[in-house]
Amino acid sequence: MSESPNPNTPANLRQDNASRIQAMLKKTLENKLPAATQKVDVTAPAATVPGPGAVPALPGSERIPTTLPELLELQRNDRIYKVPLEWLDYDDNTFYNRQDHAELLAEPESEELKTTLANFGQQVPCIVQFNDANKLQIIDGWRRSLCLRDIKASTVEVRVVKLDKKTAAQLAAVANFSREDLPDYQRAAYINKLCTTFEINKDEVATMTGLGKRYIYRVLNLFTEDNSVFHDALAQEQIGLTAAIRLADSASNLSPEEKAKLVQDVIKSDKRSATEAVQDATLKAKESKEPKSGKDKGGKEKKSYFISDSKTGKIQFKAVAGKQSTKTEIDVILRDLSSFKDALAKLRKGIKK
Repeated sequence: MSESPNPNTPANLRQDNASRIQAMLKKTLENKLPAATQKVDVTAPAATVPGPGAVPALPGSERIPTTLPELLELQRNDRIYKVPLEWLDYDDNTFYNRQDHAELLAEPESEELKTTLANFGQQVPCIVQFNDANKLQIIDGWRRSLCLRDIKASTVEVRVVKLDKKTAAQLAAVANFSREDLPDYQRAAYINKLCTTFEINKDEVATMTGLGKRYIYRVLNLFTEDNSVFHDALAQEQIGLTAAIRLADSASNLSPEEKAKLVQDVIKSDKRSATEAVQDATLKAKESKEPKSGKDKGGKEKKSYFISDSKTGKIQFKAVAGKQSTKTEIDVILRDLSSFKDALAKLRKGIKK
């Protein structure tokens, strides 16, 4: 008898999460980006082609924009516009979640996409809106637009929207977080950007990204000054996001030098021992939070001895500081031991009586 499939496997959970995020994306764009009914080629108005299920041509009364100012005036959110590539503002990185453009183009996925674009053309339009410079700001579709430019394409297909800053950030977030290939650092950096640059509430970020609230707070902890060593190691892909988060959680009381050493321990380890290194970091951090007894203010070791008060016979403890015992300290110790013997003898006599 064959076993029934487990619905909670990582692959199924990722698929469920992606489906839920896509549903959120649809809700985010509701009434803001309706189904496209027409493709409009602003570079060749006479060659305008219909989209799937659309009428053969634009209504005679509809003007086709042929310049950026005209597109700004005549834009419709149910149109796919084919526009010159130079209309895109590649310098506006508001919704770009990589460190630089070259980094994205160097990824294997970009090489595959360039081949597809060269052979079959653009299949999915980029989502853009006008920025303050009256150029097209890319909200979603950075990889497509950069790959098109890299293969020397002259045009790009876009959907033009009018969104407030928060809604546009939500759109970019759900579109990016539905990707399984999003690198760890970029995921963390975009979470931080949503909360800082776009000033979106942390709980809202948790909802729009499909991640837990506690996870969001732990990721943001990486971007504090105290945890810069973990953040930098993550940015350079020396450690993974999970390791960085756990190190930041556990090493709050360690010095910068101790934190740097922990990072190096993880970097030098293989995957299995890296986990152990993080666990060791947790243990070291826990120990560092405990009071460091046994040392005086100067950091010298203390040694405790039994002594007694010769008058009262009361036995007490006394700590003598110093790495090495001097002759004076030895004399004190011997005297105290002698007093202890006298006190003990008196105690015995009292018991016999």
